[in-house]
Amino acid sequence: MPYLPLPLILKAAERLQAEAHPLIVVTLSAMLRTAAKDSADAEGAAKKLLDGLPWGGSEEKAFLDAHFRLPGAPDTDAPYRAIWKSESPWVKERYAETSIQRIRKGCYERGKVLRQQKKNPLANRPRDEWALTVTAGQDMLDQGYEPTPLIDLAIWFGRNVEIADLDELAAWFRAEFRPDVLDLPGTILPDNGIPTAYWDYSLTDQPVTDAELTAALGGTEQAGQLPGPIDGIIAELDARIAKSGFAAPTGLVRRVLTAWLRGDMVVLIGQPGTGKTTFASNLAEAMSKYLKLPAPVLIPIRSDFDEAEFLGYQQLDGTPQLREFATEILDTERPLDARVVILEEFNLATIESYLASVLIATQEPKRRIRLPDGTHRALPVDAFILATCNSYLDEPETRTRISAPAKRRATVITMPNVLADRFEAVDESDREAEIVSLAVDQIRTEHRRVQQRVDSGLASMFDGARLAQLATVETSDSLSPQTRSALATICAAILGSPEGRSWFTMGLLRDLALAIAYEDRGDEESELRALVDAVADKLVPQLRGPHARADELAAAVAGLTGAEHVGRLLDRMKDGAPEELLPLL
Repeated sequence: MPYLPLPLILKAAERLQAEAHPLIVVTLSAMLRTAAKDSADAEGAAKKLLDGLPWGGSEEKAFLDAHFRLPGAPDTDAPYRAIWKSESPWVKERYAETSIQRIRKGCYERGKVLRQQKKNPLANRPRDEWALTVTAGQDMLDQGYEPTPLIDLAIWFGRNVEIADLDELAAWFRAEFRPDVLDLPGTILPDNGIPTAYWDYSLTDQPVTDAELTAALGGTEQAGQLPGPIDGIIAELDARIAKSGFAAPTGLVRRVLTAWLRGDMVVLIGQPGTGKTTFASNLAEAMSKYLKLPAPVLIPIRSDFDEAEFLGYQQLDGTPQLREFATEILDTERPLDARVVILEEFNLATIESYLASVLIATQEPKRRIRLPDGTHRALPVDAFILATCNSYLDEPETRTRISAPAKRRATVITMPNVLADRFEAVDESDREAEIVSLAVDQIRTEHRRVQQRVDSGLASMFDGARLAQLATVETSDSLSPQTRSALATICAAILGSPEGRSWFTMGLLRDLALAIAYEDRGDEESELRALVDAVADKLVPQLRGPHARADELAAAVAGLTGAEHVGRLLDRMKDGAPEELLPLL
C-alpha cells in the first residue's frame, strides 16, 4: 500500500506553521482523538466533549510523544518538533505542563473554548475534567486563532498510514478524530477540500521515517552506519594499521575500541619511541577513511594549557573565541557521528586545568559543557579521546601526575617496548639478524611514507633526495657486513640490561637506521661513522642506570670511527654520584 511522500508532509507542516496554534494542533486534536476512541459516531464524541474528559498535562504529553517527538533533536532537552512555530521550533519535555497548561488555564478563566471541572470523588470525578464549550470553534476565531485546514492535520497525524489516495486519508482522519462536532467544522476546522496542488505529489512505497523527517525539518543529521559488526571493523583497522608499516601490539585496537564503547577516554603511556603517537595517528586515520569520518582533531598540550586554551574564551568585546575542540566536537552540525580526538603530551599540563568540563560531562546523563558565551553543548557520545603521555616517574620535572578522578574516567594502556620484546624472544644466535631486519623495516616504512607524499603531489623540496637514499636499502644485504655487525652489537649492549630495555625503543632504532640509510652504500666507513654519530646524538642522551651501562656501550663502539667522542660523553656522565650516571640534558 502507498504512503505519503516527504515533500507533501513538509508542505502540510509549512502551512500548519503559518496558520495553526498549539491549542488546536495539540489540545483540541488530543481531546478529539480521546473522545472519538469509544464513540460510535460524531454525536457520541460531541457528548463526551461537552460533558468533560478526564484530562491534563499527562494526556497532552502522551499526545506530544506519539506525534511530535522526533529522534535527533538538536537539543536533547527539547525533543518535540513544534510544527506550529517558526522560531525555536523544538520545544522542551515540559512543554505540556507549562506552555500548553497556561493556554488552557487562560481559556478557562476567560470562559472561552474550554471548561474545567475540578476533581470531586463524591461526584464520581476522581480527576480534573476538561470540556469544550458549545461555541469552542467561534471562541477560538474570536481570540484571533487562524482556521486550520483538516487535510493538513490529516497529513501530519496520518503520515505513516497506508492509504490508496488523499481521499482515503481524509476519511481515516474523520474516523480517528471525529472533527465534525459542535461548531468546529464551520469555524476553526474548515473542510475546504484537498488543494489541487496536493494531488500532484506521488505516493511512495515506504513510509517516511522519523529520522528522515527530522533531517528535513532541521533536526540533527543522523549518524552514518557502521559497515559491519565490531569484530570485522577491528580486523579491518588492524589490517590498515599494519599496511602503514606500524607493528601494533596484538589486541591493541580491540582494547582501545572497547574502552571507547564503554565511555572511557584512552591514555597511552610509555617511553618515547614506543609508538604512542604513531599508533594514535594511524588508528585515527584508518577510522576516518574506513568509517568515512571527518579528519581527527589533534591537540598538542602545552604546560600552560587551561580551559580557555582548550574550549575558548570571551574576548574583550564580548564575542566568544572558540578553540578547535569546541568548534569541531561540541559545536558540530553532526554530533551523532564518531570523532577521534588526539591529545598529544596529555600530562604536560595539569589534567583538570583544561579537561575538567569534559571529565564531568562524561559522567552526566546530558553530557553538558558550558561554552564561553554561556551556551551549553552536549559532548557527543562518540567523541573518542585518545591521549598520549610519558610517565611522571620518568620525567617528574616536566610531567604532572594524573589524578584519581581522571584515571577513573580513563583506560590507561601501557605501550610495550616492541623492540625489547622482539630482542628477548629470539635466540642469542639470531639476534643480529632480527635487529638488522627490524632496522631495514624502518627504512622501508619511511620510504613508503615519503613515496606516498610524492604520489599525492605534496613532495617537499628534499623528498627526492630522501627517496634516492632510502631506495638504496631494500634488504639486510644492502648494508655492509661490518655495519650490520656493529648495529647489532650496539643494540645488544643496551637491550641486554633492564635499564636499556626500559628506554631503547623502536623509535630510537629507526633513528639509527635512517642515519645509516642516508649515507652512501658503497662507503662502509661512512655507514659506520653515521652509526656512531647517531649513537652519540640519540642514544647517549637517553642512557641511564649505573656506570656499567656506560662501560657496556663504550665497549660496543670501541674501534669504530668516532668512538672517542662517545667515550668522552660517557665519561662526563660518570662524574656524578658513585655508580649513577648523570643525564647530559
